[in-house]
Amino acid sequence: MEFILFYESMERELQNAYLLRAELNKRGHDLYIFDLFKLLNEDKQGFNFIPDAILVPYLYEKRHLESIIKPLFKGRIKRIVNIQYEQIISCNKKQLETQLPKGLNKNALHLCWGQNWQRKLIEMGIKKENAPVVGSINIDMDRERFSSLYKTKKEMANEYNLNNDKKWIIFISSFGMVNLTEFRKKYYIKRHGDIAINNRIETENYTKKILLEWIMTYINENDCEFIYRPHPSEIVDDYVINIENNYNNFHIIKQDSVRSWIKVCDKIHTWYSTCIVDIYFMKKTCSIIRPIDLPEIMHNDILNTGNFTRDYESFCRFNNEDITEFPMDEQIILDYFDVDEEKYAYEKICDLLEDIVKRDVHMEFYEEE
Repeated sequence: MEFILFYESMERELQNAYLLRAELNKRGHDLYIFDLFKLLNEDKQGFNFIPDAILVPYLYEKRHLESIIKPLFKGRIKRIVNIQYEQIISCNKKQLETQLPKGLNKNALHLCWGQNWQRKLIEMGIKKENAPVVGSINIDMDRERFSSLYKTKKEMANEYNLNNDKKWIIFISSFGMVNLTEFRKKYYIKRHGDIAINNRIETENYTKKILLEWIMTYINENDCEFIYRPHPSEIVDDYVINIENNYNNFHIIKQDSVRSWIKVCDKIHTWYSTCIVDIYFMKKTCSIIRPIDLPEIMHNDILNTGNFTRDYESFCRFNNEDITEFPMDEQIILDYFDVDEEKYAYEKICDLLEDIVKRDVHMEFYEEE
């Protein structure tokens, strides 16, 4: 069997893609992995063969099928498996609808991390058999079986010129809306509305400003290594770069998976990042930075609940004291993720891929069918 997997964010998805390929190779199949954006915008090349199925990171709007998937293939695609890397999103109904498959996209197979997301898909008209609960590959990679894949603190120290003997503190950024290009801003406004996007941009800008003030004050007074981990879509501005230039214990590091940093850092801060789930399953804790409340449009069960770090004093206390309590109700996380102790999500996904090919499933992505 031959499969093609398209990824959107290398930092988020590539490690998972290689895990799927290793398992499929072990079963005697091939998985080809491609950067979707590069393929469409730089290489501008399609494929001269039709795979048994393709795997995509998302499949929301009609145009994702019409202008992305179909042009890449000369023949007709029978089977699409949507990995759905965004399953923790706003509870706002209007925002939720922008993240759900529409039209013929509904005929694809949409992998669900847990019952919570499966219910949402069924409520939006997707058949239950098209929304199988398989768990999350991200959670697979958080578990003990794969701990040896990650570098040690000493290895990371050598690679990034960090002091292994100091306390490592990381902020995992979610400021993807700061410094947006006009093109991206227009795209988000078209999808989510002018007020929603401007509210989010304002919230991100203010939160980022306050946080950076906290960081500069703290690293000026405390001997540590502070790592600023930008969001994959974040444009790092001159203000952040100047902090790195002026403080030898402040480092902007995009490289390596976020799980690699979670494993080795002593203190972890987030703002609005789904990596809080990785932190939980890797048996670490963190603080949730929240100097101001989020606008309603950003509310969801996981990212807007918990005990927040509201001020500089709390920020210092978390960094300086031995705090082991997780900052939110663990049951909320478990409601989103189905964790099978007997079989990993990547194994279930490979089972599913083999099954739909063996049964010669046709998913009907063409109007005349």
